[in-house]
Amino acid sequence: MQALFKDIPSAIENSLEISKRCNFHFHLGDNYLPDFPIPKDTKIDNYLLQKSKAGLEERLNTLFPENSERKDQASRYLDRLSFEVNVINQMGYAGYFLI
Repeated sequence: MQALFKDIPSAIENSLEISKRCNFHFHLGDNYLPDFPIPKDTKIDNYLLQKSKAGLEERLNTLFPENSERKDQASRYLDRLSFEVNVINQMGYAGYFLI
């Protein structure tokens, strides 16, 4: 840091003073994720799955414009989506991914 701020020697002194005034404690193991607004009477895990399926359906319509091909491919994508969303939900990150 001294090499980077050699033209401003007070920056080093001030950074030390600022660090002395900070009072922050880490709480390891706790997650602090913002709440994502979801419809009333809906679990956040279910809402993530619902929104993910809607997004997948939209994406499949783009990837496979022909209805028959889309139906052939859909189960593979839905299986993968279910797996991924289950992992996210088990870890407790549904709100994070909705944001």
